[in-house]
Amino acid sequence: MDDHEFDDLILHTPEEQLALLQELRPRMSRLEFVFHDGDAGHPLVDRLRDLGPERIKGVGPRPGYQRAEPKAVLHRYAYDRSIIAALRDLGGLFTWVLHPYGDSVELTGLDTVDLAIYDARGRLFFYTVTHEGLIFVRDI
Repeated sequence: MDDHEFDDLILHTPEEQLALLQELRPRMSRLEFVFHDGDAGHPLVDRLRDLGPERIKGVGPRPGYQRAEPKAVLHRYAYDRSIIAALRDLGGLFTWVLHPYGDSVELTGLDTVDLAIYDARGRLFFYTVTHEGLIFVRDI
C-alpha cells in the first residue's frame, strides 16, 4: 500500500466500511472494542464470546478521546475472521447520511462502540469514533 492510498476515502455506507476492513485483514493482529455504555447485553459480546477476549473496565485517553472513561469497557481480541462477520451481522460500523441541511450519523447494531485495530508490531493503524461517524486509517 502506498503512502497516500487512504487519503480520499469516503466510507458512508456499512458496505464500504466492511469492504475496507476486508482489505485491511492481512495487517490486523489485535482488535479492541470500547463499549462506552458498558458491555452488558451488547450483541457483539454475545457473538464473539467464544473468542475469549481480554476485558478491561476503565479506559484511558486514546485517539479520538482526550480523557479517560472509567465506566467504559474494553474488549481486546486477537484477529479472527469471525469479528468482521459479526460486524457485518450487526449492520457495519455506522451509516453516514448526507442531507442538504446537515449530515448525520445513523448507528447500527454496533451502537456507539468504537473499534481500534493494531498490526503485528502493536502499531495502531485504524480506529473509529463511531458516534461522530469518523474512521481514521493510518499508513504505516
